[in-house]
Amino acid sequence: MNDKEHRNLERAGKADTDRILTIPNVLSFFRLALIPVIIVLYAKNGVWWAFGMLVLSGVTDVVDGWVARTYHMVSNFGKAIDPVADKLTQIAVLLCLMPMKCWWVVGILVLKEVSIGIMTLLTLHHTGMVYGAGWYGKLCTAVIYLSMFVLMLWRTAPDWFLYADAALCACLILLAFVKYAIRYGGILREEAGMNAPILSFFAAHAPRQALHRGRRRRFFRCPACRAVQIVPAGCGQTKIVCRKCGEIFLRRT
Repeated sequence: MNDKEHRNLERAGKADTDRILTIPNVLSFFRLALIPVIIVLYAKNGVWWAFGMLVLSGVTDVVDGWVARTYHMVSNFGKAIDPVADKLTQIAVLLCLMPMKCWWVVGILVLKEVSIGIMTLLTLHHTGMVYGAGWYGKLCTAVIYLSMFVLMLWRTAPDWFLYADAALCACLILLAFVKYAIRYGGILREEAGMNAPILSFFAAHAPRQALHRGRRRRFFRCPACRAVQIVPAGCGQTKIVCRKCGEIFLRRT
């Protein structure tokens, strides 16, 4: 592959992953705009209207991911703005719904998001890629949304339910934190050459990205969903599109 073909491939990969004005991204901006609407409606005792807006926010969260994968609109900006919209919605609504004695759950969520956000920025700086959410992150988000639905409609929930709900959310938040730390620790150590002690600890539990390096073909794991991709060897810089989640990444084969 000559220099011109390399440049064309890099431009094609950048065009695919750096798009901003796409339908999924517009839906993410819409979710951000719904946050103050939900808070104001709930504060004015418009519980059912607030509940409807929260359901609409959750539905658009599912729809934008489906549209991005189905119609090949996956972008680095979308993978960054989607979790931001999710977490801001969760933090704002949980602060409204949970009594002050359970705000420690929101504190754990904020600390987790700040920590993973820093690791995400480091990964973006060193690899030029934004990685999608894992199943653990999606599970945590789904349970938190379900918790918000219940608390919004059951405004007189007893203390035992509030504490049990807070404990469940905290456990899932910590699970997601550990799994994301393992993922980004492995990426930063393997691809960026970072050897900080904390990264080495988490990277020790991360699977290798390249599973096999045969002469005619190579096996790579998708960095987002971990599905195995088989690509021809000896093609130089190659754009690989995951058949499962639509993730686009460049690898030298």
